[in-house]
Amino acid sequence: MTASFQSQTHRAGLDVAPSQHTRIWDLPTRVFHWLLAAAVIAQIATGLGGAMEWHFRIGYALLALLLFPGVWGFVGGRWSRFASFLYWPGSVADYLRGRAHPDHLIGHSPLGALSVFAL
Repeated sequence: MTASFQSQTHRAGLDVAPSQHTRIWDLPTRVFHWLLAAAVIAQIATGLGGAMEWHFRIGYALLALLLFPGVWGFVGGRWSRFASFLYWPGSVADYLRGRAHPDHLIGHSPLGALSVFAL
């Protein structure tokens, strides 16, 4: 690479200056995760507290929440789409050996992508 081109670009990874922010997860994904965490905590609280009517209502809301990633994986932002975390087996092996490509250090890692597809 030429020096002028290098100074204008940076590789995605851990070598980004602390003052620069790279937004990976979009607002709908963040809201989904917070609502999912709140719903699971509410399920535990209402289950242990005996408020079964609310337990069932929150359970239905939880089921509805779980439909969101399936839809968002096709229409969401770059890092949320299923196509953004399709990795070759060699990439997974390199990641497990600690030799991951810098672009695989943001978003879903190759191992994390396998867990998403397993779900």
